[in-house]
Amino acid sequence: MTLHRLTALAALLAAAGLVLAQPTPGKNAPPTKDTPAAKEPPKPTPGSLEDTLDKALRNSADIKAAEAKVRDAEAELNRVRQQVLTKATALHVDLNLAKRMLGVAEENLAIHKTAMERGAVGREGLLAAQAMVEKHRGEVEKLETELKSLRGEFAVRGVTSAAFLEGVLWTAMSDGSVRVWDPVSGRALPSGPAAKAPPAAPAVKASMMDRVKKLLDQEVTYEVDNASVVEALKGLLAEAKSDIPLRVLLLEELGGLVTLKGKLTVGAWIEAIEDTEPNLRLLVRDYGLLLTTKDRHPDGALRVQDVWRGNDAELKKPEASRP
Repeated sequence: MTLHRLTALAALLAAAGLVLAQPTPGKNAPPTKDTPAAKEPPKPTPGSLEDTLDKALRNSADIKAAEAKVRDAEAELNRVRQQVLTKATALHVDLNLAKRMLGVAEENLAIHKTAMERGAVGREGLLAAQAMVEKHRGEVEKLETELKSLRGEFAVRGVTSAAFLEGVLWTAMSDGSVRVWDPVSGRALPSGPAAKAPPAAPAVKASMMDRVKKLLDQEVTYEVDNASVVEALKGLLAEAKSDIPLRVLLLEELGGLVTLKGKLTVGAWIEAIEDTEPNLRLLVRDYGLLLTTKDRHPDGALRVQDVWRGNDAELKKPEASRP
């Protein structure tokens, strides 16, 4: 009797040990026969509205074409961004270098002036030093303008048209008002009450050469009596309402006096002014016009007279090589 009870008790303990040894199924445990598997969402019935919408979104040619355009646009945007970053970096490097070169040129000019006063150098060395200062100053101004444009300092919201008049930038706004801007600093200037919007001016975006050509073909009634060539030229540009910058680089005042009266194109007037002083040269530069003398003509600079006559074969020749 006792042996039978012991045998039954041992069998009961062995069964309990097997139950305790089995692992409890967790959340990540694979489903078993006793654990039901998660059911997938039912697929739309073929031919139903849900089925049509699902297949249209996945297989529509219009959607695929739009997605391709988006990818192309994103690629183009990234390319343009990289171009702008590269250009901005290069402009900053070039501007810093141009400023350093300008500083060196100005120091060299000061040394030449002192040496000339002492009789140590001739006039030719001083002229060359002044020409180098003018070259580097023009490069600095050009790069600074490009950087301002790249930074969007000339961009104004709500502008419907713009024009350069009398050396300032006039903009017609979408609300009907007219605003005036300083083209150098980009700041707004005081202006009167709103009036008619100024006409759109392609010269705002035109190259300097295009602006000069347009100026030279403009007819002007002009009169000047016994004025210096510098005064005569400045008066002519003011009469023509030109916004093209003029830089005068003369070692000394030229002796010729100008007396003119009549109605001619600006190009003809300039030719008449130059005829009074054979040593005078009016040149086209990237930043505007340069009034200087024949012996200080920078290599490759174009004479205004050549531009006005349209002598394309002569434009690219240095003056020393011309007949």
